[in-house]
Amino acid sequence: MNSTATKSKLSKKKILVASIALLSIGFGGTIATGAWFTDSKTVAANQLTAGTVILGNLADDASSTTPLNFTNVIPVAASDVATKAQTFNINVRNVGTADIDWTAKLTPDVSTAASTAFAKQVFVQASTDGGSTWSTAQSISDFSGNTIASTDKLGTGLTTAIKLRAWLPSTTDNSAQGQTLKFTLEVDAIQAGVPRS
Repeated sequence: MNSTATKSKLSKKKILVASIALLSIGFGGTIATGAWFTDSKTVAANQLTAGTVILGNLADDASSTTPLNFTNVIPVAASDVATKAQTFNINVRNVGTADIDWTAKLTPDVSTAASTAFAKQVFVQASTDGGSTWSTAQSISDFSGNTIASTDKLGTGLTTAIKLRAWLPSTTDNSAQGQTLKFTLEVDAIQAGVPRS
């Protein structure tokens, strides 16, 4: 074989190797730059706001701040309590942004001997289902400290009523006429579904 033919074969080999190297670089470059369809989106000025647990006024009038009053509480026979006891509603209003669970408590002011005696004479019951069922009848002094609790969460913007009724037993004598008993009503709300501490 002559030297010209050898040189020619070597040149062809070099060209082939160089071509393969360039081809590899070309493929590598294509993969590195990415030839896939892509997209991206950014939303700025996003915001996170905490919810609120807020109770509205408890009276029948949503804007009223007038204290609740039982009036004309009189002696009633046990068989007539359902029709003759004095009844009023405590309205639990959820005016916050979160669903709530609630509890209510009624505490008489027994700061005097007369009020203490009268609190033992006045009987009360509570209902959270519109009056279908009532709690056990108790004197308001015994009822004090008992908790009336929600059975279902109260959604935002909704109102539920706690019905209370009061009467004097038929054995009450004239010494109770005109007596007045002040009491505090406390309703507490917590976001629904969480344990109370």
